[in-house]
Amino acid sequence: MEDETEVPSQYSLKDWIADYHWFAQQTKKPCYDPEGMDISVFENYFLSSRKVFPVADYCLRRFVAAMSYLNQNREAINFGKAGVVGEKNILVSKAVVISLYRLFAARPDHAIELDVPQEVFQAVIKEEMES
Repeated sequence: MEDETEVPSQYSLKDWIADYHWFAQQTKKPCYDPEGMDISVFENYFLSSRKVFPVADYCLRRFVAAMSYLNQNREAINFGKAGVVGEKNILVSKAVVISLYRLFAARPDHAIELDVPQEVFQAVIKEEMES
């Protein structure tokens, strides 16, 4: 990652995958609510895994937006080997994780919450699956 005293201009893929691994572990806990985890759980994780607040905040806001998008658009990954959508949980391929990274990690602050059409999300996933 860039100099940790500066807000990163781009969230590294390595960090994104580590953050997704942490998130996936949280979803396996009995107390997990498929409607969404409390934001404080994310805040505690990101603040403890980054050295400085601006970096933690930068990563937190983009990651939470991506996970919220995934939860709201879970049916979009229910094709081929992209993912498996269950009643309470979903199982995603690495292509989906990387696609979310591509779509959310480098967004400027004013665009974090902008929606991504499902067709675009699926096209990025298909591109990742073919690479």
